[in-house]
Amino acid sequence: MVVLPMYLIRGLGLDALTAGLVLLPGGILQAIMSPVMGKLFDRFGPRWIVPLGLIVISTALFFLKGISESTSLILIMIMHTGLMVGICAVWMPSQTNGLNQLPPELCPHGKRDYEYDSADCRSNRYGSRHQPDISRQSCFYGNGN
Repeated sequence: MVVLPMYLIRGLGLDALTAGLVLLPGGILQAIMSPVMGKLFDRFGPRWIVPLGLIVISTALFFLKGISESTSLILIMIMHTGLMVGICAVWMPSQTNGLNQLPPELCPHGKRDYEYDSADCRSNRYGSRHQPDISRQSCFYGNGN
């Protein structure tokens, strides 16, 4: 999700608008497929949806690893759209199934933990996670005294 736009802009020399337009169909299709995946989850459960989504993700990533300067933007758009459909098929059913396992009184805590872990992963990915921990530790433990 971070590397492909950078590759389109820096590697292929596209401007930000063109790179965004190449990636836009994937986001639109993901928004359309979310309710569809919800209906499929209600009908079949995560047992069939998640493995199929992982197969779609693996296939899309397999083909995305072979892109070069000569790959057409339409083909990159199709591969990215497939990746987004696979992510939609894995992410929502996995989260819903995980939260369904909790007793009703713990559901708000499970949702909070999921959101915190997601934010934690995003901040680790960008390398900005540890500075707040250092300042927090100095507040709780003093200045080393």
